[in-house]
Amino acid sequence: MALLELRDVSKNFGGLQAVNHVSLHVNECEILGLIGPNGAGKTTLFSLIGGYYYPNSGRITFRDHDITGLQPNAICKLGLARTFQLVKPFANLTVFDNVMVGAFNRTASRSEAKERAQQVIEFVGLNGREAQMARELPTPGRKRLELARALATQPTMLLLDEVMSGLTPTESATLVALIRQIRGRGISVLVVEHVMRAIMALSDRIAVLHHGEKIADDLPENVTKDPKVIQAYLGDEFMLSEV
Repeated sequence: MALLELRDVSKNFGGLQAVNHVSLHVNECEILGLIGPNGAGKTTLFSLIGGYYYPNSGRITFRDHDITGLQPNAICKLGLARTFQLVKPFANLTVFDNVMVGAFNRTASRSEAKERAQQVIEFVGLNGREAQMARELPTPGRKRLELARALATQPTMLLLDEVMSGLTPTESATLVALIRQIRGRGISVLVVEHVMRAIMALSDRIAVLHHGEKIADDLPENVTKDPKVIQAYLGDEFMLSEV
């Protein structure tokens, strides 16, 4: 059953067609990977789903609610949370306080928010760093903090925008395992990523954008063999590296 559905969604900025009649869906408890070259429209699509942009045409539904043009806070209340490509925690707050801010999405109780924040911090592996200032975290820690803040809102679905950028292969593999655990808790995931080995290993299905248009939507093993995808994004080098 589709949890999130985009129907013929388009967005332009003046003469630039950033997203062009894109339709896609994410099922319950599914991990959908979204890939494509730089400038393909991936982050713009995330911003349309999350309420940061209003589409010029098309409709977006989440849990049978039409969320087209809703404000980000209203969309978050419905259970859809996102991370950002450029991680920007509240630098002058502690790790614990950063996560607790997210927890207030579901409760006005400080004690409940504290309890939820601690649970999420332990889940993402930041326990022991609760009192550390967010600005002092290294890149892997900031990525986990970004995840923790989103999870603290108690989402039904996560939009993850390049959560593995800047990480080593070992750190990426650890994050892949964590995202699988998140899905194991019944949370659907739509993930944009350029780390191809990670996205191929993680995704149940992969959609591909190119020049704002969806050019493929299939199982990972089928996407890697699609001539359109190879030409637009993967390249012959990827095919050779997989042999």
